[in-house]
Amino acid sequence: MNNDEEKGRVCSIRLSEDADRLLRHEGLRRGEIGQRIRLALETEDLTRLPVDGQSRRPGRPPKNALSYSPTTVVLPSLLYERVREIAIRRQVSMALLIDRAVVSKFSKA
Repeated sequence: MNNDEEKGRVCSIRLSEDADRLLRHEGLRRGEIGQRIRLALETEDLTRLPVDGQSRRPGRPPKNALSYSPTTVVLPSLLYERVREIAIRRQVSMALLIDRAVVSKFSKA
């Protein structure tokens, strides 16, 4: 693993109320939320996740969101680039794609 992969890429996102609740309901410690987000991104099929027809500008909450939580996560460089490329192809923000992956992964339990 090279130095860039070890450092990762910082990704500032806004999570929906649902995603935030699913991530934080267990009183996780610092770093564990990032691990859960990475798990969702690595195991969910990002090319097929429903994005509710929403296309939004990066860094902006959806217009119909009542509340959202700003969150910063460090993603491995390769994962960051994969999520970024899929978001571009699907014409949605990375934040929306990450949010949907979290909801899909952790609402199944």
